[in-house]
Amino acid sequence: MMAKYNRPTVKTGEQISQSGYYIYDGSPDRSQIPCYPAKHEKIVELTAGSIAPPVKSCNDHPAMWKLIIKKNPLRSPHIHAL
Repeated sequence: MMAKYNRPTVKTGEQISQSGYYIYDGSPDRSQIPCYPAKHEKIVELTAGSIAPPVKSCNDHPAMWKLIIKKNPLRSPHIHAL
């Protein structure tokens, strides 16, 4: 049996701790009117240190974002002298 991976989630206004691609995971308050984000807003690329955004197409509706793909920072290339 495979272990279940607990994917980090963040809500609008919170700081992102892991760079990567995040998918819209609903409203932080399930009692609010549901939001149906535009196609281009369902998956967003967020960088560590940035703030989780609201959903613009839903009048800045607060959102829960779930990390789906981690993105590691680019490593600086090694330059060797000849």
